[in-house]
Amino acid sequence: MAGRRSLTPLDERMLLSVVRELPPRDRCLITAQWFTGFRISEILSLKVGSVLRDGEIVSKIGVAPRNMKGGYGRSLSCG
Repeated sequence: MAGRRSLTPLDERMLLSVVRELPPRDRCLITAQWFTGFRISEILSLKVGSVLRDGEIVSKIGVAPRNMKGGYGRSLSCG
């Protein structure tokens, strides 16, 4: 994709400085997207139970195909 690249270390530090000032919900959304690589629509489709079980973060997070771009395909997971 045109314009797609990894964050440089400077970009990461700048992002972290902005994210630290955000409300917890927004901080969580941005951090989850950053570490999983999911699209924002995929992140927004997640439920708390998709990422937390018994107070612990799960090792694999799955996104249902209906919530993926195009609405079809295999279940996407990150872990």
